[in-house]
Amino acid sequence: MNPARTFGPNLATNIFGGSAPWSELWIYCVGPLVGGALAALAYDLIARPDRAAEADEGRQPQGTAGQVEGRRVLPEDGRGAAAPGLTTEGRQLDGR
Repeated sequence: MNPARTFGPNLATNIFGGSAPWSELWIYCVGPLVGGALAALAYDLIARPDRAAEADEGRQPQGTAGQVEGRRVLPEDGRGAAAPGLTTEGRQLDGR
């Protein structure tokens, strides 16, 4: 629902003598705003940004295999997200 996509044809219709439904233009302006607000609310409810706050406080969110330190992934038991001794980019932890 793009307001500009509706406004342009309505304006052209009026200029060339037609009758455009200007009373419906508000729907194309309000719809995206309401949809954006609902999407933000859904994100807060589904993505749960408070999990990031738990990680900042030292608590480990459920479902993680290891601790994250900067760009390095330190697996707990060797079966984590990266091979032991490697960063997420595949370089050795000692800087090579």
